[in-house]
Amino acid sequence: MKSINFVTTLSPQEHTSLRKWFIYSALLIMCTCIGLACITLPHLFTIIQLKNDVHVVSKKREQITISEKQYTDLVEKNKELRKKNDSILSITSQKKNPYKHLESIAHASGDAIHLERIRLHKNTMELEIICKTTEFASIFIKRLSASELFTHIKLVSMVQDATTQQMRCIIKGTLIY
Repeated sequence: MKSINFVTTLSPQEHTSLRKWFIYSALLIMCTCIGLACITLPHLFTIIQLKNDVHVVSKKREQITISEKQYTDLVEKNKELRKKNDSILSITSQKKNPYKHLESIAHASGDAIHLERIRLHKNTMELEIICKTTEFASIFIKRLSASELFTHIKLVSMVQDATTQQMRCIIKGTLIY
């Protein structure tokens, strides 16, 4: 039998053309990769920058939501305080508010008189005081009578306390609103 060689050798011209084709293909692949890199790298950098910006903005948003919550809490507290202030102002500006009377009683008592009990009922008042002498009680009554907030101030009873050696006085009068 005859031996058959299926492999044929390439001629030198084919060999050089094959080498040129391989070099051109390699150069074309490298140029394509460089071109794709030039096109995609800016997009990748933009995506990375956007992710960083989203992260920064989300942190700022969290801080803003915390600040907004604090602001709404402060607004609610401010509304509650305004309601309380309005109610206090409405109470103090009422005609029949005993605050002025109590302030006048405290101012008239001074240092020598101790207020034990104050009863205010509608237009009448009853005071129980402790003082050292009867002179202090009479000065207290004169001070209350001089005020335009009280009328018909009377000393109802005066008893000397045995344990403290002081006078216990009960004073009644009428309130003027």
